[in-house]
This record gives sequence, structure tokens and C-alpha cells, in this order.
Amino acid sequence: MTKRIVNVLLGSTLCVSLSAFTYPIVDTGVHAFYSNNAIITAPAEGAAFFGQDATYQGNEPSYTDNGNGTITDNATGLMWQQADDGVVRDWQNSLTNAETLVLAGHSDWRLPNAKELQSIVVTILITFR
Repeated sequence: MTKRIVNVLLGSTLCVSLSAFTYPIVDTGVHAFYSNNAIITAPAEGAAFFGQDATYQGNEPSYTDNGNGTITDNATGLMWQQADDGVVRDWQNSLTNAETLVLAGHSDWRLPNAKELQSIVVTILITFR
């Protein structure tokens, strides 16, 4: 049996509003501890397998549908476009689209950086046999 951590993006998002610049780290939601081949109890500091993600608690993911085509991440304060328009774009065209987007009364949209994008990824454990 092989266990693998997989990140799943919540929905199709394109842009984040500039109205929030700093944000806390969002917890991954992983609460179990693992050895090489089993789920284990929390290891003590200095013990084998200590320091896993479940050791650290963070801001739980929480989202609000604003009812206007946007979602607010309650942990980070970032506002996200709820759905993309289905158009495939290269990087430059994505930048241009974000810079010219007017949505929910906001015209200050931009593409998210890597940390911001990570805040809307849900980590799940998949077991392969």
C-alpha cells in the first residue's frame, strides 16, 4: 500500500484582488501522523517522524461566497474570482486579462503569487494499493 499526498485546487480561479496584500499561512488540514507504512500517534520531539505537518496548527481554510462572482478566503482576506471564463491563455495574456478585469466593483485584479495560490489548495491523502 502506497500513500501519497495530493494537492487539489478548489475550483477554477484566475485572479486575486489587490485589496489584501499580507496574509497568514493557511493550514493544510492534515491532522494524522505517518510512519513509513502506517498511521501513528503523534511522535515526541526528537523521535523518528517528528515534525510532520500535523504537528503544527494553522488557520483552518474557510471561504465565503460573496454572491457576486467572487469568493473571500476568510483565513487570508484574499478575494478570488469564483470561476474562470474557460479561455486558455498564455502567461502574458493572463496578465493582461487580470489587469483589465472588472468584477464585483473591483478593477484592481492581478494573478496570485505562489504562496497566495497555495492558500486555496486542499491537501488530501490518497492511498494506492
